[in-house]
Amino acid sequence: MHRSIKIRGSMRTRGSGQSKWEGNLWRGGGAVMQYPVVLHQDDVGGYVVECPIIPGCISEGETVDEALSNIQEAIEGLLEVRRQQGLPDTLEWKYVDVKHA
Repeated sequence: MHRSIKIRGSMRTRGSGQSKWEGNLWRGGGAVMQYPVVLHQDDVGGYVVECPIIPGCISEGETVDEALSNIQEAIEGLLEVRRQQGLPDTLEWKYVDVKHA
């Protein structure tokens, strides 16, 4: 199950003062950005959720709502750490077209 999580962001600009794009996410002042997450039902109960474009971003919860709330906190925390370390917020990502039979 794929979902998008909305996270409030802060402004990052280039030398020209233009807004910065990272992957397909706009880094705008106070903007709410969506991050893709993948939700799996765990074999032993509850749900595991991960954000595939942020390395190591995984969480869990007893319910879908709890898992989504927990991954939102994980995304916010990892974004802060990645920024402090001078890393890009996310991995570069693209969509590809696949034909279905």
